[in-house]
Amino acid sequence: MKSIGKAVVAGVIVVREKATPGFGTGQRIIGSAASRIGMSPARGVNVVSCRILRRPLSLCLAGVLACGLSACGNSGSDTPSAKPSKSKTPKIAVDTSWEPPRSAANPHIYVSELDQIQYPPQAETDIIRSAVKARVIQCMSEKGYNVPPSYSNEGLSDEMDEAAIEGVYSYSSPENAALYGASTPAFTLSIKKTQAEQSLPDDYLETLYGKDEKDTGCVGKGFEIFSKVSEKKQKLAQSVADMQLKVSDQAEPLRLKLEKKWAACMADAGLSQYTTIEKVAMENGGEEPWPQGAPSAEQVKVAKTSGECMISTGYLEEYSKHQAQIGHAYAQKNPGVITEWKKVHQAEIEAATASLNGKEVR
Repeated sequence: MKSIGKAVVAGVIVVREKATPGFGTGQRIIGSAASRIGMSPARGVNVVSCRILRRPLSLCLAGVLACGLSACGNSGSDTPSAKPSKSKTPKIAVDTSWEPPRSAANPHIYVSELDQIQYPPQAETDIIRSAVKARVIQCMSEKGYNVPPSYSNEGLSDEMDEAAIEGVYSYSSPENAALYGASTPAFTLSIKKTQAEQSLPDDYLETLYGKDEKDTGCVGKGFEIFSKVSEKKQKLAQSVADMQLKVSDQAEPLRLKLEKKWAACMADAGLSQYTTIEKVAMENGGEEPWPQGAPSAEQVKVAKTSGECMISTGYLEEYSKHQAQIGHAYAQKNPGVITEWKKVHQAEIEAATASLNGKEVR
């Protein structure tokens, strides 16, 4: 792929790449967090292997706003990582008497302070998204371009949505299973955006994303309202990402135990080939992912049954509660990170609200 532009958006370097036959237009996030993930140019799109880390795209990339890109990958090899590196991090003491709150998006999922940072209330995310959207549209309009609906929100990730926490656990509700199969709403939308973008001319993309480091394009213009806090947020996001990876490591033994109950439930439903939750993303539990496009009846059945088994066996509640309690322990040990994040996030909301009202925060 040939790079046609690079811009610093919300503290992250975004490299814009031209489409290569058989691959598709992609974007790469370059940074320390990106080194933990793999990139596979499969099926016409660069796919981040964040599911391997049991963390969403936003967490793999330090949870920054700029990771709303159709495809992200690392800055090195295109070979996907098979497994996350085994950590030697000592376990943190956990207060199992602490009762974590449940996600507003899914009552079967418990959340910690770290989860609430990465999946803030939907209304707050919508304010930030609307402000950037309006600025991008205005910028493109001033340069003579109409912005298609699917591109009016470039630079913001659907992984930021409060309900995206379901993707951390590879859970599909019956409704989402029917629409997206074993995929998540956010991932499906990112694929559609990438595919649709291939028909857009280079001058449009260069105007949207910029031509080089100094020209950040209209997306950069959209994020200018957060310039005062973007650098601080990036550092805080990296701290949260590091803590969440430690949480996942410590919770893994229980997850594996619960996964066996889930697998038994799948077998009882006639789906014995799905011995691990990761296999749900693979056609018939094999080595190849389900084909892109509308999910088949079989894929819908597998995703729906998987979700039902996660609930009936207690996998979703027990695993998420355990992770939330570990996350709480890290939050208690690092109160400064939580406090500073809340300040930064509030500053973002104020800046977004002011922008929507035609004002600027001084």
